[in-house]
Amino acid sequence: MGFKLPPPKMGIDAMCSDQSKTTATVALEEAAVGLTLQCLIARFWREAEKSTGGRADLCFVEEGKFIIDGMVEALGREAIRKVGAYRQELGRQQNGARHSRHLMSNFDFDLGALATEGKAIVRAVMTHFGGTGNPPLKLEAALAIYDVTITADLQPEGAWLLASLHMQPVFVAENHPARNMPREYSHHGRD
Repeated sequence: MGFKLPPPKMGIDAMCSDQSKTTATVALEEAAVGLTLQCLIARFWREAEKSTGGRADLCFVEEGKFIIDGMVEALGREAIRKVGAYRQELGRQQNGARHSRHLMSNFDFDLGALATEGKAIVRAVMTHFGGTGNPPLKLEAALAIYDVTITADLQPEGAWLLASLHMQPVFVAENHPARNMPREYSHHGRD
């Protein structure tokens, strides 16, 4: 036996009780929020992956936080812009454009504070690849694998912005570019 599709034009009213309709509506709303948050996170990484650092900071609230434990601590949009500037400088120093990809999976959405505080917490796993030069680059081992926790704030006009993006390295390569990021780029690392 298995799943059977309803007849055409039957609709949710004919298929579900009132309680089931409420549950289905809540599930659809939560799925829509999850998809919207994934789109925001993807937009942030698309901007961050540009050789120039793009305008990734605009995905954050003004006092947003971008943290990679032990490597980067950028507090506020200006500091997040500096991380992008470091990326641009790194490409210049290495005589080529800097390219990276941040692949996220295993998403988990905590929407418990959505109705009361307009906040959502997203947890995921991220694999980070990167290199300098003209694509296609030789595929090397990943630069890192992180556990990621993101807090997003729903804005009064209905848009979402990142309040914090916190990355905890689980595995990190010796040649990770942020290991040697100078302090002037909002890093608590080397001088």
